Amino acid sequence: MKTKIFQICFEEYQLDKVDFRLTPFDNTENAKPELREYHNFVKIMNDGLADHLDAWGVFGPRWNEKLKVSSDVLFKEIEDNPLKDVYIFNHARIHDALFFNVWDQGEYYHKGLKDVAKHILQKLDYDVGILDLLMGYHNTCYCSYFVGKQYFWIEYLDFLEKVIKELDNLPKKLYDVFNQSANYTRDKNLNLFPFLVERMFSTFISLKNYRIHAMPYDYSVYRNQIGNFTDVLQVLSNLKTLTIKYNSEEIFAQWNDLRTFILKNHPQILNLD
Repeated sequence: MKTKIFQICFEEYQLDKVDFRLTPFDNTENAKPELREYHNFVKIMNDGLADHLDAWGVFGPRWNEKLKVSSDVLFKEIEDNPLKDVYIFNHARIHDALFFNVWDQGEYYHKGLKDVAKHILQKLDYDVGILDLLMGYHNTCYCSYFVGKQYFWIEYLDFLEKVIKELDNLPKKLYDVFNQSANYTRDKNLNLFPFLVERMFSTFISLKNYRIHAMPYDYSVYRNQIGNFTDVLQVLSNLKTLTIKYNSEEIFAQWNDLRTFILKNHPQILNLD
């Protein structure tokens, strides 16, 4: 299977520092900074850079720092599971363990994001109940750390194009919410666009029947920073996984109590992702 993971390079110096197993993607011009990764997805597709590939993905330059794994691990996960359609490499292990789903997490940081998503999905005739789906590692991804087969990308980008068209027709109240500052620490001028599109990936794959392979979480990567508290995170993640597997209200209550306690008393833990 012919697979490429493109690494976006925003600065000239990054072009020579790309991991040997990844493919540099020159975005130093950064013609559409407000569109973030979406612009690069479309450009790769439209320029034919993925035409000869079976599967591909587009990672940001900080992927190694965030994922805390080598490129060999990424490609082995893909090579060992050739029959899957989509491969997820979610770096936000702690966020997944602590939040109900990507929209719950989005509301924590960007108030009104879920209302915008609900309006758009309604306009596109999707069941908005998907926004209240309890999500786990198998359908959760933040940033653009995923790889998909070519047919997935065609369908996914078509979906995103429809989502973006609806953004031009938001009612005034939601338009104002959408265009407010997202309070993103690295760029205070950003509106909600990248954070909406980012979460639409998890929603899209939850609406479809793709065969998913998600790289298992390893909370030991935080051990140097938080010691044995990593074991608490692993328990929290396990409780969430069991809740989804068995649809258990009892296990859900245990997970919810523990995650609520941590969010209230140790919110700084989120900064590790």
